[in-house]
Amino acid sequence: MRGTPATVNLQEEKQVMGTLNGKAALITGASRGIGRAVALRLASEGAAIYLAADGTETELEETAAACR
Repeated sequence: MRGTPATVNLQEEKQVMGTLNGKAALITGASRGIGRAVALRLASEGAAIYLAADGTETELEETAAACR
């Protein structure tokens, strides 16, 4: 419907959490921005994540620590 704000079904979102157990993901650009957000989300859902970035080593280590 046009002009209707988007809504989020929290019940469905709760069911999604943890659904990535046993899955692996390679996330590029993981030191900041969208890549960092994706890394944090996938880690919170149980995925084994591998991080890569052009940012500083410190930024990447901070993202890795936040994902643990």
